[in-house]
Amino acid sequence: PAAGPAPVAAGPGLAAATPDLRQWQDALLGARPARRRRLEGEGSSNKPWWCIYWPWRLRHQRCRQETCEDMPPGRRAGKAACTYSEAEAVEFAWLSAAAFCDGLQWWKCGPPCERAPDVKEVTPFEHHGLHSYVGQHRDSCVVAFRGSSNWKAWAHNVASLAQVEWRTCSFRGVACKVGAGFLSGYLSTADRIKRALNELGCGVGAGAVEVTGHSLGGALATLALFDLHKLGFNVTRGYTFGSPRVGDATFALAFDATLASVPVHRVTKVNDPAVHLPPRRSFHHVGREVFYPGDTNAGYRVCDFGEDHGCAGTSMPLMRELQILACISRASCGHLNYLQPLAHIDFTGRVCVHRR
Repeated sequence: PAAGPAPVAAGPGLAAATPDLRQWQDALLGARPARRRRLEGEGSSNKPWWCIYWPWRLRHQRCRQETCEDMPPGRRAGKAACTYSEAEAVEFAWLSAAAFCDGLQWWKCGPPCERAPDVKEVTPFEHHGLHSYVGQHRDSCVVAFRGSSNWKAWAHNVASLAQVEWRTCSFRGVACKVGAGFLSGYLSTADRIKRALNELGCGVGAGAVEVTGHSLGGALATLALFDLHKLGFNVTRGYTFGSPRVGDATFALAFDATLASVPVHRVTKVNDPAVHLPPRRSFHHVGREVFYPGDTNAGYRVCDFGEDHGCAGTSMPLMRELQILACISRASCGHLNYLQPLAHIDFTGRVCVHRR
């Protein structure tokens, strides 16, 4: 991305409007929130609604585009446009890809380990087809989760069509619901992950913790980010790639509020059907999406809200069905590769040296 102040991603700018005024705005601009956001431009959600009518050359001080440098540090940390680094995303994508490999305790797994060389003291985990690892990554600890690579892992995906309450999560007195398979998969290794972090000096209130994962691994990483941060672990950043929806709207609100000051980026792309699953009827994405409408040469968009129509939500239902059909062949499946041509990240394990 070009150097210089990064603009803040568009957000719902009419939240403070009175009901009568909102009805008038809806009649003028169209009732769909996405339509209103596009017309309001790329300013921050604090920009007054009337700025869209103010002459550009004579624009009021309050209507000027807010940059990351204008924000206090706490608020800046919660804006994907201010915290996303494509170079860092590539590194975390390779860390996620390494989770598809075996032999990680020696960090000799072929290209994924070679592209992310600053990892040591790795402890891999496996439980009923789910794989993850904890390791030292420079001055931090990294937790990475593997995506769906076998039928047991796919069983967790299917089980997640049903939701269960997560007792440790609520928002304003309402209990969170998450995919049953996602939750059972995360809880099956959560205690071992926490012990490994403690052994590396990244326990509660101690060293920095980074979390990443692809696909099913992205869903597990989302749960880990929430759980670890709430328990007091020093979670400093998170990257997920092609993550499905993890829980309901209550979970999304709780997640976004709990990790408001932590840079967490949910990276998606235009031809990845997995990001539209499970169906939105009872599921809702967490926020801070970084969306690639093409390859990396076409740039990316940032959205600070989970179901923003300016990002992955722009795709039509028919296109999503065609994308699912394309995934019958690994070679044509957009879900299995990311950040091309900047980097050729492979999320199948085919490039691993020690893959079984």
